[in-house]
Amino acid sequence: MSPSIGIDFDECLVQAYTIVPFVLLFEILLPRAMKLPGYSKTAKFYIYKARDVFYQKLANNEVKTKGTLFRPALLKLMPKLLKLRQEGKLHKLFIYSNNGINELLNTVDYILALTLQKAPYNVTNGELINEENKLHVLAPRIHIDNPCRVANEVKGVDGFREKTLLGIQQCLGENVSKEELWFIDDTEYHTDLMGHLKEKYVVVESYSVHLSNKVLAEMFIDSFPLEFFLPGSPVASTLLPEINRLMPGFRPTKKETKASLIEKFGKVLNKFSEPGAGRAMAVWKEDHVNSDLKKIETKLSAAIDKQEPVVSNYPTVYSVPVGGANAQAYSAPTGGANAQAYSAPTGGARHRRTLPVSSRYRKTRKLRADRKN
Repeated sequence: MSPSIGIDFDECLVQAYTIVPFVLLFEILLPRAMKLPGYSKTAKFYIYKARDVFYQKLANNEVKTKGTLFRPALLKLMPKLLKLRQEGKLHKLFIYSNNGINELLNTVDYILALTLQKAPYNVTNGELINEENKLHVLAPRIHIDNPCRVANEVKGVDGFREKTLLGIQQCLGENVSKEELWFIDDTEYHTDLMGHLKEKYVVVESYSVHLSNKVLAEMFIDSFPLEFFLPGSPVASTLLPEINRLMPGFRPTKKETKASLIEKFGKVLNKFSEPGAGRAMAVWKEDHVNSDLKKIETKLSAAIDKQEPVVSNYPTVYSVPVGGANAQAYSAPTGGANAQAYSAPTGGARHRRTLPVSSRYRKTRKLRADRKN
């Protein structure tokens, strides 16, 4: 079997903290609202169009900045990895994360696919994976409470779940040999996996560059026609209540300009997502990116520099493993009048202590429960 490479999500592949409210809005709150009796079909059409525009804007920004949301070195390396997978020289490229929001993993991977299709990356559709008519890069994408992990990896009272070789094997749906498995992570917390993989467990510098709220607010407002935010609009009647459910206090008037909307939305966004509110950390400089890339390529060299004959092309239509990526999505957080800033995913890349009671990780369960009722 060809080598497989797993990648951690938070602060390794990506720093997705500041896009969490948009994923919750577009992937959970608005779809739920549009299933209720009496919703506007016109609103549904335009909201989904705006979602597509917003995700494309994020992808365009990644190309422009050479990586802000995504780790620049992995953005550079990904076309090579995908070509090797298509040629059968790599078996699986997957996410194995202690992030608790399945929708976040799926959406970010979709944005990664949109980014890689653009120049200078020029990844083709055939090198990507088609899941339910949407292109993806990495599969499966395993979150902290995926059923394939629950049975084999015990979750501590602090919410931490250790990543293990057995857990990965169960989630991939096959007995991947430790000799053919590499894993990229920014922590050394997962001792079972480290013990099995040894030098194939690649520890990288934590990636902590946040996409700024100011940029995100501009992208979001620009994704809709101005009138869709104004009172009386059929779209506003669906959109505004859900924004305020998550980020209370966004109350446009009929006299808004684009600039005033961005300012008002930015204020409520800053309260929800404080890390993106201040002065944005500068993107990594080219020498920093190249040093990071060289380290990763060196550590993966035995996997990605093999000159073996092609066994088979990787299927572009992804077949889901039992208990793997098709598992029920983990609930995502909601806000409200007392919403706090989004808490880092339980047991995630920077997990060092028990999360506070106000953590949105806890509130996720309520939102999912509400959605089921």
